[in-house]
Amino acid sequence: MEDLKIYISSPPELASEAARLGPVSLMAYDIGRGLRLMRSRNMPSLGGERLMEVSCRRLTGFGPQEALAESILRQCLIYGFSGAVLDLPRKTQALLAFAQVLYDRFRLRGLDLYLPEGFAGSGERHRVLVGAQNYFGTFSARLELLARRYGPERLALCLEPRPADFALPCRQSLPPRLSSPVPGGAVPGRTFYSKYHEANYMTYSDRGRAHLVMWDDPASLKRKLTVAKSLGIRTAFIRYEDSVGMLL
Repeated sequence: MEDLKIYISSPPELASEAARLGPVSLMAYDIGRGLRLMRSRNMPSLGGERLMEVSCRRLTGFGPQEALAESILRQCLIYGFSGAVLDLPRKTQALLAFAQVLYDRFRLRGLDLYLPEGFAGSGERHRVLVGAQNYFGTFSARLELLARRYGPERLALCLEPRPADFALPCRQSLPPRLSSPVPGGAVPGRTFYSKYHEANYMTYSDRGRAHLVMWDDPASLKRKLTVAKSLGIRTAFIRYEDSVGMLL
């Protein structure tokens, strides 16, 4: 989409193919025990703009934050990354402190740092990752609120076209405009499109528990990106396996 940069998150073995679709966010790094940075052995040779993507899901302990920050910075400089994306887990004081240490180093080098929304309070101008799927409030109102809170230039929309299943407390919890008749048992009802959420959805009941399933297709992704662009948001992410046939 014109004037909106979409990074393709890709593992090293698919990065060359992903680069044909847009700038790559390379999923080649992991943080292990003791805050040790680990890198894939098969680093691709990529031209053009690219980001370093670091998985923090296996974070099992704490170690020297300064050393980890230096390791991430060094990899950015060695491989020519314009910044890094960290999927930090739930917010803790230790991780907030680490995010600040890393941001300070990146700022001095003119590098971008992308962190989950929960870490938006750390640092001054790091980039904020926000999910493109939600069922509380309208999609446009949520993005508008975030744009006012952090500034649209800081926001990066994470496109998630795969179905997301939300278990709801009770049948009455479904917003009226999303209600649809659903037979008993784990049987899906009809599928609909919600302008309210800019997403496709269906409902079903499993053992008396109401579920809401939401997902995107190329048309709904385009509408979400149009809303984001209208608010001044200029960056988005999508996984390579999700981008095939979805990018317009």
